[in-house]
Amino acid sequence: MRRCLLLISFLLIAVLCYSQALKVSSLHSQKYGVSITFSNASITGICILRDYGEQIVGSVINEFGIKAFDFIYDKKKDKAKLKNTIKILDKWYIRKVISGDLSVLVRDRNKQSQLRKRILISEYGHVRLENRKYHIIYKFSPINDIER
Repeated sequence: MRRCLLLISFLLIAVLCYSQALKVSSLHSQKYGVSITFSNASITGICILRDYGEQIVGSVINEFGIKAFDFIYDKKKDKAKLKNTIKILDKWYIRKVISGDLSVLVRDRNKQSQLRKRILISEYGHVRLENRKYHIIYKFSPINDIER
């Protein structure tokens, strides 16, 4: 019985990992509440995403209105590139890790090899990505716009 439950949960996680975690629309921008937790610091705020066909453009802004970073995900190259990062994140090794994790979040389909040392959980629009190698946790929750 325990073996069956373990197999079912593994298959469910595998199915969830093969779809795009963050939903991005070309008609209007998607807004998410974001929390990025490092081992000794964290960034909370909002993330705004927009699909322009060949690339997905996003920006992470903290609670005080200061832009943490912008990123561009190129669908053909299958890579994300960070732009306009704040000084504390503006180191090549930090940018490399964050851009790799953002690629996993916005990619249409992730393969198991692309999820090495990462755990991606997506349910009810809420997305959680844990980078187990560097102990970074990304949490995204959708922000609903109420139009009047």
